[in-house]
Formats: sequence, C-alpha cells, structure tokens
Amino acid sequence: MGPGETRFVPGYRLNGGSGSRAQVKSGSHLALNRQPYTARVNVAAVLVGDLATVLDIYALCILAWALLTFFPGASGSAIGRLLDDLVLPVIRPLRRLLPTLGGMDLSPLLAIVITYAVAEVL
Repeated sequence: MGPGETRFVPGYRLNGGSGSRAQVKSGSHLALNRQPYTARVNVAAVLVGDLATVLDIYALCILAWALLTFFPGASGSAIGRLLDDLVLPVIRPLRRLLPTLGGMDLSPLLAIVITYAVAEVL
C-alpha cells in the first residue's frame, strides 16, 4: 500500500486526531459496519422542484391549447376538452385584462410568461 492510500480493517476504528494524523484503536468496528447509511432529504427542496416541474408541464399544456385553436374541431376532441378544462380557468381572467391585438388573443402568451416566472422564482 502506497502513501496516501486508506485501508479499512474490520475490528479497527480510526479516531480523527488533530492535524492530518489519525489514531487506530483496536477492538472497535467501523461505524459503517453497525449503522446503516441514512440520507437526509430536504423535503422542501423536493416539493419546490416538483412544483416547478408541474408548472413547466402546465406551460406546455397552454402552448398545446393555443396550437389546437388553429385547427377547427380540435377543441371538441378528448384532448381538446381536457386542455380546455386545464387552461381556461387561467386564460379567462387574462383575456379580461388584455385587449386583442389585431384579432390575436395574447392571453396564452401572458399565461406562459407568468407560469415560467413563477417557476423561476421557486
């Protein structure tokens, strides 16, 4: 074994001393032999990450809904009705705030921008 390499021997424990030296005590076991490894999970970080993912998916739903409006009869399909149920509760209030510009409804664009802004804040 060369310098700088570490070797773990069952029945011995390394006690971290001051500096870079360690003392070896006989008759004790490594902590890994007795205690299982437990990972600590930050639940808030996981929930925020999941919420950001849901918001990204919701923005894609808004985009799909906006693209379906270009095809006549597409909103009557099962996917169209599902997207209507998901997207229209957000689009309707935005339609009241934004005027149409040259016959185009800009509320889906604003909804996507707001969705991505909220996801970025999280």
